[in-house]
Amino acid sequence: MPWYSEEQIEEVRSRSDIVSVIGRYVRLKRTGSGYTGLCPFHNEKTQSFHVNPARQMYKCFGCGVGGNVLTFVMEYENLTFPEAMEMLAEQAGIDLPKQEMTAQQKQQTQHDQRTKHTGQNDHPASSLHFFL
Repeated sequence: MPWYSEEQIEEVRSRSDIVSVIGRYVRLKRTGSGYTGLCPFHNEKTQSFHVNPARQMYKCFGCGVGGNVLTFVMEYENLTFPEAMEMLAEQAGIDLPKQEMTAQQKQQTQHDQRTKHTGQNDHPASSLHFFL
């Protein structure tokens, strides 16, 4: 599995404008400082899908899905993280050198993922700060 440094991930995220990327899949309408549209992840008639270009984040207040440009592409296109990275890097004109994870990095990543997921529901209203 390819491994990407935090710097590479941040470069791909920062050079991939979330409004442009999501706008390829969803008809977005400018509303104030952000954009709204119909959520592509569930059926709805009123626009509850919001994109915040200043924070480069999206959130659907109907089904609760949210994230950044990478998570949107992963969810919508049903891609793995490395596949989404490669797709967005190609679109942004970024050359990503492929690096394989060492055994120690794999172990650290698994540990980080386990500790990251504990307590993630401690603050269910924390996503509301997204648009405040």
